[in-house]
Amino acid sequence: MQEIELVCDRVVILVKGEVRREGLVEAITERAEPEIEFLLAGSERDIRTALKDWKLAEWSTPAAGQFRAVLKIPDQAGIDRCIDVLREGRVSIIELSRRRDTLEEAFLEIVTKKK
Repeated sequence: MQEIELVCDRVVILVKGEVRREGLVEAITERAEPEIEFLLAGSERDIRTALKDWKLAEWSTPAAGQFRAVLKIPDQAGIDRCIDVLREGRVSIIELSRRRDTLEEAFLEIVTKKK
């Protein structure tokens, strides 16, 4: 599946000869509940204070003074608000990315799901 993900723009997923899902790889691997991953720099207290209004799915400390936070934010307006609050709280945003399923994870979800 990794190779398909790297080479193809569109895929079709068949189950017993029946088309279950067709579309762009990007659309098929999109998570039902969006998660945004931030790599942040600053004081842990400032970061946690800034993020208090969002649902924190994961938290880790990959390096001294850096914190990885995964938040459940449903829409772009929410992401924009979160970024504004972080910046107002003197938190540096090192990285920001939208988490996606792998094509394999999406495939397994689609083929095991009842119609």
